[in-house]
Amino acid sequence: AFPDTADKMGIAYTPVELVDFLINSVEDLLEDEFGTSLNDEDVIVLEPFAGTGTFLVRLMHKLDPSALKRKYSSGEVWGNEILLLPYYIALTNIETAYYEITKEVKPFRYLLLTDTFELEEKRLKGHQLSFGFFPESYSQLMQAQNKAKVNVIISNPPWRAKQEDMTDLNFSLKYERLDEKIGKTYSALSKAKNKNALYDSYVRAVRYASDRIGERGVIAFVLNNGFLDSNSFDGFRKALAEEFKKIYV
Repeated sequence: AFPDTADKMGIAYTPVELVDFLINSVEDLLEDEFGTSLNDEDVIVLEPFAGTGTFLVRLMHKLDPSALKRKYSSGEVWGNEILLLPYYIALTNIETAYYEITKEVKPFRYLLLTDTFELEEKRLKGHQLSFGFFPESYSQLMQAQNKAKVNVIISNPPWRAKQEDMTDLNFSLKYERLDEKIGKTYSALSKAKNKNALYDSYVRAVRYASDRIGERGVIAFVLNNGFLDSNSFDGFRKALAEEFKKIYV
């Protein structure tokens, strides 16, 4: 649906096999590096660009049923989606999967209709969240996500290198704190003259996730492969090498 919107927002389909590979990789790394599991209470998972919910649904199938019931109801698993149609599809998929696994009908409260980057801006600035078109309970959920000690972030982030013209959807989207952090890290470490690519949505997603998990955690993303050897990504590579203990490509 809406292919023009999908193209402008950098939305792409993610094969289920790839989703399962990332989830299984996260489980292995949690065990090897931290002695924990996706089933554990202190492992808080966020899917910041949920789309139609594939990552969250496959995660539910990975969890032990008892752990799934707890995590589903307690805010140990979160998802965000910015577009209304995929948000509702994701909610349906998640609640259907929960019924298939547990034989219980239960609404999922922790999928939010929101812009992840904007939510992070408010978190960094310490702003209270209040939206006139959402009930107060929804703002409370956004506050709860901002306060959650997220230590696993898994997704296929949107990619968005540049605007084609003045009418493009993302033209006016600026994220002050996030872009400032990119400037102080990826951009500052780069010797490239043209650094526009460092403000691509998927690079913003890596910067956001790197800061959001704090000192301990795992990020599993599907990424475009241009960062591996592109001259404009020299600072990006150097920052990742400095900030992370291990990187798997």
